[in-house]
Amino acid sequence: PPNFDLVTQRLAPLGVQVLSVPLTDDNPMPFAGGEFDLVLNRHAAFNPAEVARVLAPGGTFLT
Repeated sequence: PPNFDLVTQRLAPLGVQVLSVPLTDDNPMPFAGGEFDLVLNRHAAFNPAEVARVLAPGGTFLT
């Protein structure tokens, strides 16, 4: 992603880990359920059920 390095550098001092995970609609994300408070999408295709699975209770999904 074009801004990945910039975002990683700016958020690291705040303790935020930025991950880039290439996905397809039929593959699960390689993370445990409820692992994230925030999931961002760059307007690519996504599986809503999979996003819901990895979000912690009360988590946010931004697209």
